[in-house]
Amino acid sequence: MKATGIIVEYNPFHNGHKYHLEKAKKKNRKNIIIAVMSGNFLQRGEPAVLNKWVRTEMALLNGVDIVVELPVFYSIKSAEGFAEGAVRILDALNVETIIFGSEAGEINELKEIANLHFNENFQNLIKNRLKTGVSYPNAFNEALNEYGILKELKPNNILGVEYIKAGEKIKSKINFQTIKREKVDFYGEEIREKITSATNIRKLIINNEIEKIKETVPGNCYNLIKKNLDKIVTLDDFYPYIRYEIINNYKKLKKLKDIEQGLENRIYNVALQSENIIEFLENIKTKRYTTSRIKRILISILIGMYEDEYQLDYIKILGFTGNGRKYLNYIKNNCKLDFITNIKNLKENFTKERRERMSFEFKTDNIYKLVKSYEERKYPVIVK
Repeated sequence: MKATGIIVEYNPFHNGHKYHLEKAKKKNRKNIIIAVMSGNFLQRGEPAVLNKWVRTEMALLNGVDIVVELPVFYSIKSAEGFAEGAVRILDALNVETIIFGSEAGEINELKEIANLHFNENFQNLIKNRLKTGVSYPNAFNEALNEYGILKELKPNNILGVEYIKAGEKIKSKINFQTIKREKVDFYGEEIREKITSATNIRKLIINNEIEKIKETVPGNCYNLIKKNLDKIVTLDDFYPYIRYEIINNYKKLKKLKDIEQGLENRIYNVALQSENIIEFLENIKTKRYTTSRIKRILISILIGMYEDEYQLDYIKILGFTGNGRKYLNYIKNNCKLDFITNIKNLKENFTKERRERMSFEFKTDNIYKLVKSYEERKYPVIVK
């Protein structure tokens, strides 16, 4: 048996994701699909609008065969850390190919840019741009232009470059392919041919305009969204807890890797003045710090993630289909990492270090449930 890997958040699953899945299946018809999915906290520094179990069910109902969880240590990292964690997991699961969506739609172009990251002159260009006070994405794009590549990298392109880099870093034999992102941009609010961005879908859900998303998501996903409307979560829901942690643990803030000298003072002072998350983000923004970077820092503060080292030694399975179960059985004795399908008997079966890592993951789920509780599963979602 062979597998194709995809890296997702499905926040929530929509017709654009369905299109990506269908294209991925056509490229490798005999392969099953394994999705590495962020859990309850996401790469843009936000809580998922719906919890990981609902999003797992959406994925399995629409063509994914196995859903595994990207640990929160990676899921709230910058694009580089996010990509490395996901690629390491898919490599351990012996996937043949990783297929991702991109604005470029051309894998050789992205490989060329990825290779620049191992070029000392290019890295020096980025460092020089950062010294001028611009954000990393802007510094990177300016360096590309100076290097003669007149192309602005958009969000999916950036992630694609990082996936390829991660494959090189861990010396993986995975083949990378890309599918061109169609119809609407990453943050687009228009609806074209029944496709819109996840950003727009979340906005409509939060604004209680759910009927407007009906044509943009598969019917089974629409039903799951309606069923779970009372469990919709936003970053603003967590702001009182974040604000408390900032004030209560002010002296610890400087330990966060993403905190540059003096930023902890700015975060503290802005938290004292700001009554909600919109006000906070408006008051703290600078050209050096992207909104996503600031939000990732806030989530790290919320969940107490002050460590910067993580030993990836297990894979948590969130759900699978019949074909997914067959593949797990097929690779069980040849997987580079242990995979976990239930949380029973942790003390008996796992080392102290592994139990501590899993306990941290459980803690972050419990923090997510502070604002909208849900029933935690002890076993994966199974769709036959």
